[in-house]
Amino acid sequence: MKSVVYMPDILLEDLKEAYPNLVDSLYFAQQERIKSLEQFFKSGAADGVFLQINAKLFLVQDDAVLRRIMEPSFTIQFDLTLKNALMDFYQMKKHQLIVPSKLETVNDAYVEKQISQILYQIS
Repeated sequence: MKSVVYMPDILLEDLKEAYPNLVDSLYFAQQERIKSLEQFFKSGAADGVFLQINAKLFLVQDDAVLRRIMEPSFTIQFDLTLKNALMDFYQMKKHQLIVPSKLETVNDAYVEKQISQILYQIS
């Protein structure tokens, strides 16, 4: 969520035009982040906490949906608050990733606090 909030599409486009060399570094860092998360997902699946998923598609889904949710027209169009939309998305992702027997061990309060802090910073 932080990467979408702090690196909106318009900023990425501006960076591409003004600093193409830096954009390459940014893309490299994003690829490293994806590799790290893939390993995290594999480890979690091996430990029986996560479902077997395609990590790259999981992360692409995050990026696409979060970018759409963060558009100002989204909350108006679907009559949602930004916090509710983000919490609902979190719940969906949690059910996509975590094995059903482990769902009740997840601390949703921590995630809600993180979402609230990010929303406070951008408002």
